[in-house]
Amino acid sequence: MKNKYLFIIAITYALCVFGAQKAKAQKMYMENNMLILDCTESSGFPQKAVETTMGQKVTTGYTGINETKNKTVYQKLEIAQTTIMGITWSNAKTTCSKKGAGWRLPTQREMQLIAKFSLAITALLGEEGRVTSNNWTLMESGNDNAFFVDGSGYSGITGKNSASINARCVREISVSVTPTMK
Repeated sequence: MKNKYLFIIAITYALCVFGAQKAKAQKMYMENNMLILDCTESSGFPQKAVETTMGQKVTTGYTGINETKNKTVYQKLEIAQTTIMGITWSNAKTTCSKKGAGWRLPTQREMQLIAKFSLAITALLGEEGRVTSNNWTLMESGNDNAFFVDGSGYSGITGKNSASINARCVREISVSVTPTMK
């Protein structure tokens, strides 16, 4: 047991001394009154881990889930500053699209990241911007069900007609990508 603690202390010390403070990760920030989730390569995400084309769609049947699209994260998103409370999946999808060009429900992975950034979002926007639990995602499961993500990032499936699920809209922000040579 003592060796375990010594190992943890040694690793922590090494990370501090050898540059963990320079490590990068995705970023959440305000820019021009927009709440931005930045998953670009410059924020530390591997370029192949994010979607680089605009207007992605995620609609599959439960038995044939397209895991690649389900895990998709667009490289830079604006996140709506408020949650739409208690709405069916179809109404959430429509409400997001009515916000204007490019607004949509987030993919399952995008909503999981938003849930993980809940404290940062609250710090940036105040309590009225807090991410609430159980938010719809763009991911469908057959004709009657859709995926949601709770406040801790857990994903589940429920009927699209459930009006006890909330929604948080997102919109893709265009980013010019410079290919890297490998």
